[in-house]
Amino acid sequence: APHGAVAARRPQQLRQELGRVQSMDLPNELVSVLERLTGPRKAAIVAQRLGFADGIVRTLQAVGTSGGLTRERVRQMEARAQLRLERRTLYLPALQKGLELARRLAPCPVQSFSKSLMDLKLTPTLWSPAVLVRAASYFGITHGLTLEDYAGTQYLGGGLFAASVISRVQKLAADSSRREGAAHLPRHAFAMSEELGNRV
Repeated sequence: APHGAVAARRPQQLRQELGRVQSMDLPNELVSVLERLTGPRKAAIVAQRLGFADGIVRTLQAVGTSGGLTRERVRQMEARAQLRLERRTLYLPALQKGLELARRLAPCPVQSFSKSLMDLKLTPTLWSPAVLVRAASYFGITHGLTLEDYAGTQYLGGGLFAASVISRVQKLAADSSRREGAAHLPRHAFAMSEELGNRV
């Protein structure tokens, strides 16, 4: 009878765990995965390095200094966690939602995308899309997203539409500088960035 009771609880426990995972925001999801792979202390170090906890990527030196470790030790911890990932299939619904949103909105200004992540409650604070792209790469997820800087504004890009917009901005800049001189270039770049921003 005890074996039957345990077996009966298992589906209920799995449903509860699935519900818990599906309700996590992006930082909690990523840190939770690292904790399962490496333990809480090492996960905190790796998450700080990769920006998974708060959306801010830090250097090996900065993480080492704050944790009382050498840069090399931090690098080793990061590499070991990534090796353990290669043998796992992970369920990362918040990361997948973030990537879907990025693909749908790209190209768009980074600030707009960060606000969209917060609006969907995927992140509790403004989160750099660079961390989202880095997380996808770290966990082996193909994403096709890029971060590009145009006219002083950083854009999250990807896909064919982004490539056509990039070539259009470059052509506009070249035409503008030939016809009107470089003084008018910022006005045209601003108009193009406004056009991209209105898509979000």
